[in-house]
Amino acid sequence: MKFLGVLMGTLSLGVIVIGSANSLVVLAIGCVLVGGGFASNVIESTLIQKSTDQSFLSRVFSVNILASFAALPISYVGAGALASAFGVRTVLVLGGLTSFVCSTLFFAWSARNDHGATERLLESRVTE
Repeated sequence: MKFLGVLMGTLSLGVIVIGSANSLVVLAIGCVLVGGGFASNVIESTLIQKSTDQSFLSRVFSVNILASFAALPISYVGAGALASAFGVRTVLVLGGLTSFVCSTLFFAWSARNDHGATERLLESRVTE
């Protein structure tokens, strides 16, 4: 779980870099960070597969995807309204900072409360 927080933080830093980029090189660096942060999807999918009973797996994935895609139009409207009011750069930087703070808090919480539970879960499912 801690690694998930690190990847989300990487994605957030990429958004901050993209929002504050003044050159193509800096923009490319931000895109690489965002791309690396999207590796969190692999970890999320793995955790769902390992922690869900096989008979419910397709339902859990369906609900996960439905919730993700249902939130997109809402976030598009909100981001568009904020970008119109404050500018695209401001929205990207503040959104990235907000996401970075949330991912840092998640990392701190998981580092404090996980006690190896994720690793034990993954190991127990692999040996079955």
